[in-house]
Amino acid sequence: DRWQKHLAMCFFLNYNLAFKATVAAVILSHATLWFLLPRESSLNTMFLILLDVPVLVFLVVFFAGQHLTCRWWSPSMWLDRLCIDQTDVSRKLRGILELPTIVANSEQMLVLLGETYFDRLWCSFELSIFVKMRGLQQLRVVPLWMAPWLLVSFLSSYATNRLAAAYMVLSNTPELGLVSLSYDSAAAANPLAYGESRMLLYLFNVPSIALFSALPFILASIRTFPQKLMDHDAMLRDMECFNIRLAQCSVEADRSRIEEHVAELFDGFEDPVLAVPVECADRPVADVEESETVYLSASARSVVRPFTTYLGHEECLDEFNDYVRHSLRDMLVEDLGVETHLSWSHCVLFTIPVLLAGSVQLWASWPLHENLGYASTKQYFIAAATVAFLDAPVSFACVPPCLLRFTACTVAKTAAGFLRNVLLLLGGYLAACTCGFLYALNAGAAESFVITCHPVFGAILVLALVLQLCLNCHLFGVADSLAIHQRFSSCRCLCRSHTYSAT
Repeated sequence: DRWQKHLAMCFFLNYNLAFKATVAAVILSHATLWFLLPRESSLNTMFLILLDVPVLVFLVVFFAGQHLTCRWWSPSMWLDRLCIDQTDVSRKLRGILELPTIVANSEQMLVLLGETYFDRLWCSFELSIFVKMRGLQQLRVVPLWMAPWLLVSFLSSYATNRLAAAYMVLSNTPELGLVSLSYDSAAAANPLAYGESRMLLYLFNVPSIALFSALPFILASIRTFPQKLMDHDAMLRDMECFNIRLAQCSVEADRSRIEEHVAELFDGFEDPVLAVPVECADRPVADVEESETVYLSASARSVVRPFTTYLGHEECLDEFNDYVRHSLRDMLVEDLGVETHLSWSHCVLFTIPVLLAGSVQLWASWPLHENLGYASTKQYFIAAATVAFLDAPVSFACVPPCLLRFTACTVAKTAAGFLRNVLLLLGGYLAACTCGFLYALNAGAAESFVITCHPVFGAILVLALVLQLCLNCHLFGVADSLAIHQRFSSCRCLCRSHTYSAT
């Protein structure tokens, strides 16, 4: 799974930067087209500048952003296998003893969460140190399935739109998929009928467009979504029955030392002592003086434990097991969701090629605005921008979670094979059609309202947007749909604010 870990590291380090670089590339490409190139630029040139260049920028920054920025925005990483001597026993023991110091100088811990993470004793050891000294807030977890799925979704969406772009170039039809319905005097006499016809034309085009546009993504999801469900469920199940005593250790001689260190962290010796002032009849209340924290060695702890109420060695290990099974697992469920949850900020990546291709149509169809029913370029740009940049992200971002939930139901009720793949294919097509109908309803209502200014279409537009917002809130959650909160995740590495040598 090295390639998965590599992609997960690229995701953690560069995803935000790649997204911002793509936005900057889109702005620059539009500025280039507006100021430097002639207005009559070929359709192929527009697709090259407005679609291909931003996608290329995203991929380059995603895979090499830490090198392109000369590590200015990249954190310093500490990796046990590289920073602890694995050949010299004394130096290795010293590295183990210095782990708490390394953690104390660390800002975050990155967990690249795969199937075997909780089966490895070293991973459990590092995790126990960090969560005890830093808590869960600075723990970042990136499941290994996430980055491959994001890239497959993004590239499949780009491939679909690039094929559509090639067809537009060859047939010289930049208005492909748009409704060409002129607004003449007869239509002006009955604007309600005109708007109704415009909306129906959009709705009638949905099944054929959904079949073409969503097919590559559906085919990719038939492979990736069942794996995502299996990995996510296995992750939560492994945490639910976690037992550090069953974890594997590459060098069995290290097990006793590691378990002893974990027990030290969870034995409660360093926990603050609760003390309160007590009022006595014969003397005034005395201030409670803070006592200094006393650190005991491992040998001293083993001697003290039988004569105190502090936890014994086995009880300390059970305490850590409970911490992973409950506190850590609950945090991951809150952060990443259950196996059928996808983040809106990740699903919207699927819509970026759609938006880029739509922006090309916006430019290329400008001279044809009268044939499309618009009285002026102002009307055209208002309607086209509303549909492209407001309607499309909200509508098409719902396709992945709808398909994922259908996949979960299908996987639970059918065995792997031809029947399951056929059902997933049909389910993906229905999900694409459903979201496509919402998009068409919004697009038709928005264009009809801009052209006719009839209040009925304004009301339909508002209702359709509310319906889309409710669907997004149901699929992603209120906070995620409104982009209020989104955390990232991590594994097996410690991100530090300053350089530290572990050897």
